[in-house]
Amino acid sequence: MDNFQVYLDHMESLSHQLNDGLSFLLVLRGQVVLETFGEAGILESNSLAVINHRELYSVESRGQNIVLFLRVSGEYLSTRCPEILKNRYTCSTARAQSGTESLYESLKQRVARMAFIYLKQDEEDRLLFQSELLLVLHTLLHHFISGETYEMTDISRDGKLYPILSYISQNYRNPITLEQLAGEAYLSVPYLSKLFRKETGVSYLEYLTGIRLKAAVHDLIYTGEPVTRIAMNCGFSGVKTFNSQFRKKYGCSPGEYRKKYALAQKTGTRTSGGQDKGGRAKSPESLEALVRYVSRFEPEADMGEPERAVLNVRTAERFQVDFPKKILDIGHILSALQSTVQMQIREAQKAIGFEYVMFHGFFFEKDDVPDRELIHYFQCTEIINNLRQMGMVPFVRIELTEAAGMERERQQYILGRMKRQLEIVCGRFEEEYLEQWHFELCAPDRELSFVLEAAAMIKQICYQFRTGILVGEHPYPVEEMEFVLHNQFLLLVDFLSFTSDPNQAVAPADAVKYQEFHRTCHHRRLEAVKGWMEEAGARLPIFLTHFNTLTGKSQVEAGEFHRTALIADMVFSLAQMTAGIAFALNLSSRENPMPALLSYPLSLFLYNNIRRPLFFTLRSLMLLKQQVLMFQNHILVTMDKRGTLAVLMYHPCYIDPFRSLDNVRGSGNIKNVNLVLQNIPAGRYRIKSIRLDRDNGSLYNNWLKMNFSNPLEEDDIVEYLENFCNPSISLMEESIDGRYEIHQSLTLNAIAVFLIRRETD
Repeated sequence: MDNFQVYLDHMESLSHQLNDGLSFLLVLRGQVVLETFGEAGILESNSLAVINHRELYSVESRGQNIVLFLRVSGEYLSTRCPEILKNRYTCSTARAQSGTESLYESLKQRVARMAFIYLKQDEEDRLLFQSELLLVLHTLLHHFISGETYEMTDISRDGKLYPILSYISQNYRNPITLEQLAGEAYLSVPYLSKLFRKETGVSYLEYLTGIRLKAAVHDLIYTGEPVTRIAMNCGFSGVKTFNSQFRKKYGCSPGEYRKKYALAQKTGTRTSGGQDKGGRAKSPESLEALVRYVSRFEPEADMGEPERAVLNVRTAERFQVDFPKKILDIGHILSALQSTVQMQIREAQKAIGFEYVMFHGFFFEKDDVPDRELIHYFQCTEIINNLRQMGMVPFVRIELTEAAGMERERQQYILGRMKRQLEIVCGRFEEEYLEQWHFELCAPDRELSFVLEAAAMIKQICYQFRTGILVGEHPYPVEEMEFVLHNQFLLLVDFLSFTSDPNQAVAPADAVKYQEFHRTCHHRRLEAVKGWMEEAGARLPIFLTHFNTLTGKSQVEAGEFHRTALIADMVFSLAQMTAGIAFALNLSSRENPMPALLSYPLSLFLYNNIRRPLFFTLRSLMLLKQQVLMFQNHILVTMDKRGTLAVLMYHPCYIDPFRSLDNVRGSGNIKNVNLVLQNIPAGRYRIKSIRLDRDNGSLYNNWLKMNFSNPLEEDDIVEYLENFCNPSISLMEESIDGRYEIHQSLTLNAIAVFLIRRETD
């Protein structure tokens, strides 16, 4: 889309720009002053102005603002819709006439959508961009023509003068005489001279000079050519004539004009550059402003016919789904000494119930500091003892990458020190607890021999310890394993682990293939690990110890792309194939996450007691009961022994997060579900419904609601987000006579849970 330019950011100033084509200035936030033809007007937030072809304009900021500036080149318009360039348009909300409000709203909506499509930089969307543009041009032609026209507009195409003016516009850079034109048109010179003045209002020479001067102004501003060359290129017989005519028209010499306006042009270009390769907006704040602006125009979605499902509760076949063990990843073990982290662990364990707690930093790595080493292991012992009291078993991550590259003597020293340290801590716990411990050994795939040596050292302390290895993208080739190494692998390795992050891979550009790629990403990684394991002749449990779902590549994309249903979809899809899944406790590496509010990594907490959607998603899954009555089309119905029903509905969408920005609430991303539950025992029921979507439980969208002009104190931010970033919850009582219907609309990646409990008599 080289014929279009989009600028989306804060705009300081642009001075005396010569517009080529049509430009649209849409103020998303703040104020700017737009000057055209010496007339200045203030454009407030939600204001639009159209800048005409070959119009000289200036823009000046009035404080903080975010502006969308979209330009369609004259070259493009001249080939696709030439009549557009022959007119001038009076189109500015600063001078809007009564009754034109709906026209301006339509133009603003379409200009914003054009910007979205352009910023995607997807060739497949070219026709969408052009369709929006054609509707904009149609509106301008039929409603905003000013009455003032460019040179050829009032000249009939069937008239005698039209081909002559067309010839001039194409050949003005060459010498042209009136005699030559008369000969081309088979007219006499006197007749042509009179016809010129009658049709255009000026003489032939004045008309030709005006065309040449406009071309010269463009070259003075946009090129670095010498004035003499510009004069010759634009058809003037010499620089003296050019200077004289230019001063007569613009009141200064060409050199003075360039000095005054070309310098401003350079400044303006620097200010308005602001886009990286690929056409993205310069700052997340700018893209966020565009997202919020477009949402103003989103109509109520027409969701069409709902997906209908019917379940006979009495006769439905009962079965059980074994969910993976839940592992709470707290990061470095000593982080558990912090009061905030302790609070988060307690709340997470109470609400969700984790079987394991993962941490690294268990082994003291510094040499010759015996006192600190003893303190370290005393602290580790106390932390593990507290975790044990909360019902969690250690899942210790041991990073061996650095040690694997050391000399053999140094490796032996490190393994011996680790053995001594492990003996100190393990001496404090009973064997029944120790035999549940897991140790994940992480090293480059080719360092399998050293990893197995570390596993053997660990099992010397307690043979019941479970030792496993993290399998990377390129595991050690089985065919290269020597007999001894292969046997050690089969004897010492109790489990395998892997990581999976679809955002690290390059997905196909095609929309359908893109969705399939992300929908199956975790499965492909798991199947690769299973394939390697089976080739090695082993049958071992497999843990997913780090993962992410599809998310955006910027703060705005990631924040707007709510993804709770993707988490649920991943857990269910891997439920029967993985032994456990690790979930990060918090973003401990973030010293001050406000107000950046990064959304890329998943975690239960953001900061203090601010719970993220992952927390609410897992808590919702914990509401499900033991017996499964139905599991189809992303509807899960379960029941416990007392007859309490738990219904989970979720709507996973694997579309490109950036593509979703312009239709977050669009009908294409909304699913309407109608579930009929039949043969429910008659009685009085209490029904609790929980909804988790971009408007309920989303940190990012709650953060956007805090639209204060001045920054808030961190304590105020924390208090607000702790108390208002929660799912939507409702309670009601209803008499059910054997049949109950649930109607639910699910937006992009939303989750809904219903608990239906019969009241005791």
